[in-house]
Amino acid sequence: MILLCTTLLLAPCAPLPAPAAAAPVQSSSLKEKIKEYGAILSSREREDEAIALIDGFLVTFKAAESRSVNLAAELEAGGDERELKKEIRELDKEMDAVADAVQEALTHKRRKEVNAQNLQLWKVAAYALGQMGARGAPRLWEAFEDKKRFGDEPDLRGLFLEQIGQTRNYADTEALVDLLDHSEYLFIARAADALAYFGEAPGSERRMAVDNLVKLLAEYYESHAQDPSDVEAQEKYRKTGPSMIKALEALTGTTQPEPLAWRTWFNKHKDDAELWSD
Repeated sequence: MILLCTTLLLAPCAPLPAPAAAAPVQSSSLKEKIKEYGAILSSREREDEAIALIDGFLVTFKAAESRSVNLAAELEAGGDERELKKEIRELDKEMDAVADAVQEALTHKRRKEVNAQNLQLWKVAAYALGQMGARGAPRLWEAFEDKKRFGDEPDLRGLFLEQIGQTRNYADTEALVDLLDHSEYLFIARAADALAYFGEAPGSERRMAVDNLVKLLAEYYESHAQDPSDVEAQEKYRKTGPSMIKALEALTGTTQPEPLAWRTWFNKHKDDAELWSD
């Protein structure tokens, strides 16, 4: 079941019917919709129409993705290699085209102004990219790193980080871990929120993330506990601690009674081959 969570940003995800077989790649209908979408972005208005098209692009992407998975299974089972690989390549092109279209909401030269309408559009694009797996992740990183456009919007950049986790692109584990020691507390929290989606990542990735989370959580907690008058230390732990603990719980499948107990737990289980197996 596809979960569509773009237009209704604050509403729970609603299930959509399972996608039908994907239409031929870059059908005239899709090309026309992408062209229409570009014109809408250029208008600097009509955000509702752009958002509706993004919703449609996501449905198209998910249908192509589902079809590609089915074709790969047929190929593995000994199906017609030439025809199956051809269709898979076509579906790959379609998914790339759709992901590019959604990303354009974040890069279009006429969508630079920070206003309520563009912020809503950018959030919708982020949520859509978050459901596009390995195709969504690098596009979300590009948006997060675009300080020229989004440098004054930390909350939006934090959303980009969190949605990188939603992609479940486990190759991004180390890059997210690197942000756990950032000067911006919000980014530490959102990187941890992203890692909380990685509970099914390979064991080596989870272990590396947990190792770093445990050390930094202990550091932030101890600074907070040792000097209640240290406003910065209080703020840092308050803003980051809950997200870091949530990530640890997701990555380990366990809970601990207090922050420093995570360090004890990890020292006991860090060499547990079964726990960190792939």
